Amino acid sequence: MPSFALLGLLIPFLGLGVPPTITALVLYALLPIIRNTVVGLRGVDPAMIEAAQGIGMPRWRILLMVELPRSPGPASSPVSGSAPR
Repeated sequence: MPSFALLGLLIPFLGLGVPPTITALVLYALLPIIRNTVVGLRGVDPAMIEAAQGIGMPRWRILLMVELPRSPGPASSPVSGSAPR
């Protein structure tokens, strides 16, 4: 969707000026971040996820302790330094 079209769709809800512009910029910035995160999470070895499920980890714990630190690419960059291996 072109940026002017998104801005035009936001005007009735947020009016003219800075708020619709900032909202449109944030929405456009989130798309590549979310896309890269999803691609990175799909690249995690399924055996690691299965092993975590086998020891009884809840889903949120698998995401934080297994998937995010071991995902290849940009999804792991903020997490990889802080998670134990």
